[in-house]
Amino acid sequence: METLAAGTVQLLDLRHNPYRRVSNHRYEKRMILEGIKLSIIGILVVFIFLCLLVVVMHASAMLLRRYTEREALELTVYKRRSSANALLKDHRLLAVISAAVSAHRKRKGSIT
Repeated sequence: METLAAGTVQLLDLRHNPYRRVSNHRYEKRMILEGIKLSIIGILVVFIFLCLLVVVMHASAMLLRRYTEREALELTVYKRRSSANALLKDHRLLAVISAAVSAHRKRKGSIT
């Protein structure tokens, strides 16, 4: 910008600016097209990232399968042991509840 006189400023030549205001319609059309291009590029980047993420997850699952199978086997053995212990505890609890109910009925004198 060049200063011509006190307080007046000469505007820059906009001929070399690609966004110069030739007409509002062209300018708006150009901006909309650039926005669409930017949106498409962003969507493609996210899509490619998610595809790579899926590929990496499948590859890690394939590589770590033998470790996870061993852990799953250990977990099922542990669950079987704990379920057997829980079953014994359930039988004991059922016996205690049955004894309490029968004692209550004897005290009340009802046979129901």
